[in-house]
This record gives sequence, structure tokens and C-alpha cells, in this order.
Amino acid sequence: MFPDIIKTERLVLRPWSFDDLPDVLGYALDETWGRFLPVPQPYSDADARRFIATQILLDRKLHPSWAIRHDGHTIGGINIRFSYDFRIGETGYSIARPLWRRGFATEAIKAVIGHSFEAHPQLMRVRAMADARNAGSHRVMEKAGMVREGVLRQNRMNRDQTLRRGLVRRIAIGVANVMDRPIDVPTRETVAFLSSHIAPGAAVLEVGCGQGHVAVALAQRGYRVTAIDSEPEIVATAVGRGAHALHATWPDFETAPVDAVAFTRSLHHIGSLPDAIRRARDVLKPGGRLLLEDFAFDQASPATIRWFVGTLRSLAALITPAGSRFVAALLAADDRIATWREHHDHDLRTIDAMTCVIADHLGVLETSSIPYLYRYLVPVRPGTPEGKASFRRRCWGPKQRVPTTSSSFASKIGSGVASPERVATEPQAGRWRGRNRCRQEFDRGKVRETCHHGHRSR
Repeated sequence: MFPDIIKTERLVLRPWSFDDLPDVLGYALDETWGRFLPVPQPYSDADARRFIATQILLDRKLHPSWAIRHDGHTIGGINIRFSYDFRIGETGYSIARPLWRRGFATEAIKAVIGHSFEAHPQLMRVRAMADARNAGSHRVMEKAGMVREGVLRQNRMNRDQTLRRGLVRRIAIGVANVMDRPIDVPTRETVAFLSSHIAPGAAVLEVGCGQGHVAVALAQRGYRVTAIDSEPEIVATAVGRGAHALHATWPDFETAPVDAVAFTRSLHHIGSLPDAIRRARDVLKPGGRLLLEDFAFDQASPATIRWFVGTLRSLAALITPAGSRFVAALLAADDRIATWREHHDHDLRTIDAMTCVIADHLGVLETSSIPYLYRYLVPVRPGTPEGKASFRRRCWGPKQRVPTTSSSFASKIGSGVASPERVATEPQAGRWRGRNRCRQEFDRGKVRETCHHGHRSR
């Protein structure tokens, strides 16, 4: 549920009240403030009362609106309007002119957008518009993380509602800026990996889509994604998020040929591994690719485990270990390495076992390994926005504690541990060297070429 009051470092956003009338009238009388806004000029006391009354009467579920307060005064306003079953949000804002260029608008927008995505899991994007000549508002949107998407011509009439062609063409141009739903770091890395190996607009089948984060992110980038999962409740969540997700099992699922099959951390528990890979090979178009991303828990080195426990202890004042039985056990353990091994499912297939079966059917083009230890921090992070912000600064600020890339991971654990690598290999050389999460790419066309030259696929 959306909060009535939102607090940031310098601002308080609260519902409008007629107590705001003097402040609103004070800044709205400034014609420069209203130059690019659809407000009457000159602005009167009646206009201010009408505006506040309108904001108070808005349906706060569909169109919440706040007065922006700073140092005991109302310095502007911000609102967001939801449409399409809360899948799209559109925000608007204003700040008193004496307080321009101090970051207040950006601070307010970030707060509202952040709460919007938290309150409505199905929300896919938030957009905003400004007059094409309003460079200051464009900068505000960019600083808030929005990306310019397009220009809407003759989208708004001027104040006297005339449609004189030259004037309207100049005045009524809106620049649409959008912020897509922020994605978590694991999803972002997975999407980057997949999109780097799949042509734009390709048809992709994701096997084991979970809650649909990857499928939605790929679709937003223009891919034609079909996602499947064996758990109906999870599929329902993915559909609610906007994914084209179906309840189905692999390799039984029937599908038209696709450009890529992606196993996103799912192959380790699929029934018959040879059948799963053969089926993936059969549904790929010529030149299509199989992309695998999966865990390599068994390859975590003692040095890696010791470093990770040290990182957890350094964050002890911020995290809540009770949120994860594994983290709590690891922090309390005398033998951390044994505890690590005890808490990972030994019935799951190892990455080496998956690699061997895949290499029997497809040519290995690339292998790589990256850190994934930060996934354990998600369930133990603070619950409040302020705590989350502090947590992010400690983990991923200038003095980075928790790495998200191979190079930073190698620098943290030192030269005593082999650095994670991404290697392009021939099939017989394709073996994993990483520790936390691993990826492979396989090419149907490659195995044909290899077979033509009489080489075995392993």
C-alpha cells in the first residue's frame, strides 16, 4: 500500500491541505515558475484553492498526490497516476523557482518512483513529460534515472486553447521520459549475458522462468519471449508481472522453432538431462543457441568462503541474519567450510555433470564464471528504505565490500585463489573454473561444423 507520508533526506511528502494555500499562492504568482505548466496566469487565490481541492479529492489509490515540504514550508507538489491495472505510472511535479537547481525535484521523484515499484509489483514503467524547451525539467528526469524515449508533437494546447499552427507547434511539444522497473543485480547480469549472445528481436524460450524477472526484462528489450515453469503459482506471479509465461514442464513442452533456448538456473533439477538437452537442440533453428546459467556451489574455495564470512561480519550492524538460516548458521559456525557444504543440496547436478552431457550434443563456444555470493544478502538486508540505502552504500559504494563482477571478486580474495574467467573454448576444452555461478553458451551450427570435420563433440 502506498504511504500517505514519504520522508527523504531533506523533504517530507504529505497529502495536500488548505494549510498549504499561502505557500502555493506565493510561488504560483511567479510567472516564470508557471511558464511551462498548464496553469492560469495571472494566478489567483481562487486558482490556488481550486488546485488544492482537486488534489485532496483525487483517488489516492489510482492518483496519489503530495505537497512537498521543506523547512516547514510547502515548496511544490508531486503526483503519480496509474493506468492499465497499475502497469504504467505517469508522474508530474513542480518546485518553487527560488529553490530550483538544489535537487529537490529529483529527490522527490526518486522517492515516489521507488515507493511506486515497491507498492505495485506489476508496475512495469513510470513516465513523465515536459515541454521540449524546459531544459531544467529534462535534467531533473535524467538525474532521477529516466531515459528520453520520444517527442510528442502538438500534444498540448496553449493557455487560451487556440490552435494557431505556428504557436502550437512551438508550445505543445512534450518530451517523454521513462524509467522501466528497476531489476535486481542477478537479473541484470543474466539479461546482459543472454542479450550479448542473442540477436535483437530473436525468439527466445526461457526454461525455468521463476517469477518472470528475466522474461520481462528481455521482452522490454524487444525479444519475443516465451517462458515456462513447472510451478503454477510461480507462473501466475510471472504473468502478473507481465511475462508471456506458461505452466509447462521440460522436455515435454511443445514449441515452434526458436532462436535461443535459455536455462536460467533450472537445468540442475530437470529430470532426464540427456532428454532435456536433446529436446533443446531439436527446437533450435539452424544457428540457434542454447544458453545455460547455473550454480557451481561445490566449487567454492576455502578462501572464498572465509572472505564471504568476513564480509557478513563486517555488515553485522545492518543485516538481520534471522532472515536466512544459511547466513545465521554460517556466522555461528566454527567450521565455516563444512557448514557451507552441509547447506547446499548435494542431490542437485554439478556444473561439470551438466557440461559433459551438453558437450555430447552441442558444440561449446564459450564458458565463463562470475561471483554470485551477493544473492545471500537479499533475505538479510534491512527492511526500511533508510536501512536499505545505508546497506547499499556499505556494500556497493566507493569502498565496495560485495563484488558483482569477476575483476572485483578477484581483487577481493587475493592472488591465492584463481581468478574467475570467461573463456571461449572448443568442446573438449570446455570445463568450469569458477566458484559461485557459471554460464555456458552452445551453438547448434557449431556442432554441425565440428561433425563435418570428423571431430567428436567432447
